[in-house]
Amino acid sequence: MNAQQLINILYSIVALALIISVVTDFHSRKIKNIVTFPTIAISLLLRLIFGGWGTAFSDVGLFSGLLGMVVGALVFWFMACKGGMGDGDVKLMAAVGAGVGLPSIIFCFVGTGIVGGVHAIVVLLWRGEFFYAFKCMGQKAVQKMRPVASREITYRTPKIPYGFAIALGSVWGIWWQMHQQAAAASML
Repeated sequence: MNAQQLINILYSIVALALIISVVTDFHSRKIKNIVTFPTIAISLLLRLIFGGWGTAFSDVGLFSGLLGMVVGALVFWFMACKGGMGDGDVKLMAAVGAGVGLPSIIFCFVGTGIVGGVHAIVVLLWRGEFFYAFKCMGQKAVQKMRPVASREITYRTPKIPYGFAIALGSVWGIWWQMHQQAAAASML
């Protein structure tokens, strides 16, 4: 199996995991471990068997997949610790990272961030919670800037299923990277 065939298989595995995760995230607000963990294991195993150890920035090696998984998980884990997303989103991004590797996961982050921002605005507007969300953010910021501790005010934080943004943003990120690589190759 050549490198391009392996990449195609890995991207197909990630795409299937993303489709299933979007459906379950919309349906039950859960991204299932039964999808993310096997995606990580299969992606890393295929990378090891057909790509060897590889290097950090190779498209097919195990090392690239491990780094992609760790980077994918860590960035979203920090956001999950702050309450910005759930653990399923973290594991899904780790699965994407294991499949696409490093540096492709960086393109997926950019795409996910853009799609996630637009998605959040649309959902909040649709639900009529857009201005409420900004009010909560402003009040929390003011509360944190006060020099004297005041009683903590709690707010209902609007919840938005983020699996859709991860899926569409990851696909867009991969397309963007492939487009950039093709443009660079045509200049040679």
